[in-house]
Amino acid sequence: MRDTGALVYVVDDDVSAREGVAGLIRSAGLMAKTFASAEEFLTAPRPKMQSCLVLDVNLPGLNGLELQRELAKSGVQVPIIFLTGHGDIPMTVRALKAGAANFLTKPFDDEELLNAVRQCTKSVQGFQPGTGDRIKRPSPAAGRDVLTGANTKVFPPFRLDTINQCLWRRGEAGEEERVLLTPKAFAVLSYLVEHAGRLVTQEELLDAVWPDTFVQPEVLKYQIADIRSTLGDDPKNPLFIETLHRRGYQFIAAVHDSAAAKPEPIALARSDRVLDELWDCLRRAFHGDRQIVFIATEPGIGKTALADEFQQQAAANVPGIRVARGQCVEGYGSKEAYYPMLEAMGQLCRGFGGASVVETLAAHAPTWLVQFPALVKREHREMLQQEILGATRQRMLREAGDALNMIASGSPLLLVLEDLQWADPFTVDLISAVARSRTPAKLMLVGTYRQPDVTSSDHPLKALKPDLLIHHLCREIALKPLGEVA
Repeated sequence: MRDTGALVYVVDDDVSAREGVAGLIRSAGLMAKTFASAEEFLTAPRPKMQSCLVLDVNLPGLNGLELQRELAKSGVQVPIIFLTGHGDIPMTVRALKAGAANFLTKPFDDEELLNAVRQCTKSVQGFQPGTGDRIKRPSPAAGRDVLTGANTKVFPPFRLDTINQCLWRRGEAGEEERVLLTPKAFAVLSYLVEHAGRLVTQEELLDAVWPDTFVQPEVLKYQIADIRSTLGDDPKNPLFIETLHRRGYQFIAAVHDSAAAKPEPIALARSDRVLDELWDCLRRAFHGDRQIVFIATEPGIGKTALADEFQQQAAANVPGIRVARGQCVEGYGSKEAYYPMLEAMGQLCRGFGGASVVETLAAHAPTWLVQFPALVKREHREMLQQEILGATRQRMLREAGDALNMIASGSPLLLVLEDLQWADPFTVDLISAVARSRTPAKLMLVGTYRQPDVTSSDHPLKALKPDLLIHHLCREIALKPLGEVA
């Protein structure tokens, strides 16, 4: 294994075990840095480079699982490989459920640990935050692979991208949302999909996903349950994964390879230039310089396809990014205030890391949290309703800004609001407030709209956009018909 420029942290209170693991990692061409306790690791400066953490579970003071929770609370995203000499099934399940990349029991095989480290460092090589201007947009060919690669398995409404190791869910309106899985859950699902239509025994799955490693069958049952929850699959009436009692599992949905989609004219003519601009904004947003970008088009030009491509490329190539989308709806008479932002916020609450978003709304935006009664226990909902009694739209505006600042203070956040020509005035006010906030946030908001529908009316966006442009608080990308391109 050659030197990839990655740094592996080793946290273990046993000095001989600690130095032994570090020596093994260095012998494979990687850098290693050791710590005797979780507290020492938390207080030490850490360079901003691709890294992973080899962590002993049974540490004095703050133990390994508690350190994992502290890192998650702080927004620190580093793959964790747990080591333990006293592992049990509940401990393994807790670690994996909280996002651990792997869980090895001492004594472990040297190559087993190195393979786990290889997987972790490989998974973070494409995105290295904090090292200057190094967030790279994938090549156009790579972008097309993300969207329609030959190594894509489709079982509607899901699409499994085996190259970028991610799962996509297509909504009723045709938009796609990235669904995050742990590495092991993705490996289990991939194997089942690859062997769809036949029985896959427990022993076969364990050998395929955990080669040369002893793993209790209960761990596999947890991974299957996690996958079912992600797919929304009922084990009693399955649409995707059927359990064959005491034998194994069978993927029962129809699976086919994705055919390459024919690019729209806008993608052929100008997507590279526009996507370059969008990736430049995302780089700036990652460093805390919030970005507001308007994509203005003429009727019939594929703004949605372009926004889709950027959203999917960002989700596939930027680990840890949160992506949410809101759709403005054409209507007659009154419109629900903040409708597209409510849709986007709901996606954040139900997506990967949604529990932390719900906690943020509870603390900073109760007027928003109460809009999602299914996410709140009844007794808490009653308390929230009392707290927000008499709340105004202006309070919702202030609270939304505070919540977005908190959500985007650690991990980057990409919001896409479609068809702003139909946006309600409160949504436009919220965009204005987000753009004018001086709080650093890793936030990028992309709004699309049809230019004629805004310029020929009294739409509030007509007055807002020039004001933001004058004060350098937004960027506008205007897409013209193909005949007008020089």
